[in-house]
Amino acid sequence: SLLSGEKSNIEYKRSLQDKGSGQKFTGSIMFDMTLKTIAGFANSYTGGSLLVGIVDNEFDENTNLHWVDPKFIKRINAQFGNEDNFVLKLGAALKQIFNKILLTTISMEFLEVEQDNEKVKFLHIFVPAYSQPVFIKFTCKDPEINPHGVRAEQFFVRYAHNSTETLTFSETISFVSQRFPKYLESLY
Repeated sequence: SLLSGEKSNIEYKRSLQDKGSGQKFTGSIMFDMTLKTIAGFANSYTGGSLLVGIVDNEFDENTNLHWVDPKFIKRINAQFGNEDNFVLKLGAALKQIFNKILLTTISMEFLEVEQDNEKVKFLHIFVPAYSQPVFIKFTCKDPEINPHGVRAEQFFVRYAHNSTETLTFSETISFVSQRFPKYLESLY
C-alpha cells in the first residue's frame, strides 16, 4: 500500500541529493525538501512515511503501483559502499538539523519489492507525529533554487491534500497553540 500513491501521510522523493553531490547531503535542495517533509510530518497530527527512490509519475504495468527507480539503490551502493553507510551518513546530516530526541522517533529502512521481474529497493523513512513543534533552517545557499534562505527558521506542516506547506508567522502561532498547547505553556 505504500506504493499505491501519495496521500496526506505518504510522500515520494526520487532522491535525497542533487546530482554530483557525492556523499554530501547538506547544501542540496533535494536534502532541504527532505527536511521540509520530515518537519511537516512531525508537526502533523498523524505523522507519515517518506519513500525515497520512487518515481511519482511512473507506474509498474503489472501492479499499477508507483515505479521504484532501480538506479536509486545502485547509486547508493556506488556512492556510499552499502546501505548501512548511507543511513549512517544521512543520520549524521539529520543530526545537524533536528534534535536527537526527535531523531530517536524516526525509523529508516530499505524495503525490497519485485518489479519487472527483478528485486528493487527504496528507502522508507517513517516520521511519527512529534510531541513538540519542529522548526528547520534550510541548507542550500543558492537563492535561485532556495527562496527560503538559510538563516530563518521555517515551520512546515503536512496538509490533507498531499502537500507540505510553510505557515506564516500568525498561522504558526495559531497552529502551535492548538497542536502543541503544552509547548507554549513551557515558554512562560
